[in-house]
Amino acid sequence: MILLVDIGNSRIKWAQLHGGKPVEIKAMIRGKTGIKRDLSKAWKGLESISQVIVANVGGSKVAEQLREWSQSNWQITPEFLIARSNGYGVRNAYSIPEDLGIDRWLGLIAVRQRYRNVDHNSAICIIDCGTAITVDVLAAGGKHLGGLIVPGLVSMSKLLVDNTAGVNEINGKMEHSLLASTTSAAVNAGALYATISFIDRINSDVAAEVKGEFKRIITGGDALRILPLLRDKYEHLPDLVLWGLAQVARNTVSKAKQTTSVDYATP
Repeated sequence: MILLVDIGNSRIKWAQLHGGKPVEIKAMIRGKTGIKRDLSKAWKGLESISQVIVANVGGSKVAEQLREWSQSNWQITPEFLIARSNGYGVRNAYSIPEDLGIDRWLGLIAVRQRYRNVDHNSAICIIDCGTAITVDVLAAGGKHLGGLIVPGLVSMSKLLVDNTAGVNEINGKMEHSLLASTTSAAVNAGALYATISFIDRINSDVAAEVKGEFKRIITGGDALRILPLLRDKYEHLPDLVLWGLAQVARNTVSKAKQTTSVDYATP
């Protein structure tokens, strides 16, 4: 069984590949001091794992811990994917392809495969609302037009706490009243309004850039907080990175049936 792993800045999600799709999707909050103990608890019931394919934006330390745990418990060395210039129907806009976050690359792959045979004449805009909010636009033919990155809701609030003397601890409740009556509520609501305004404006500008209507996708841990307040209609796809991982893994399995050599870097 192939295990698909999505390591973010605050969470780890995983799924098993079955029938070319990610199934039994689960998640956990990342520990601040290490993940080995958490992995032992969360993955103790997983059996017959033959490959581990990973999308990691959490840094080298967590990658090394995952590698050590997998080698110790399953005698498997995980495969950590990186973005490429071209693959799976997507052409990367970055001049240094691997600089594009692997989560963004896999999101592009996932939406390209999802819609290429349904509505191949429509561009797609992906809004990923996590620790950072990322925007990526994919043209109808599969060309990545580029994107944007801004702080996410929690990160935006934390910036004020860390850099402003008059703003202390912020509670996690993301209130969205127009005029707040506490500093904590004011910061949280301000972050939410800033995020909504950013996304709404981006959609107006993207429409002008692609010269027409386009599909809007929203994903990420804060998507459901933001989605009801947005002006335009979005499709919520919460496990986009895992679906992109599934596409890569599915291609790998297909090629493995044709050759004894598996090359992850060549779709």
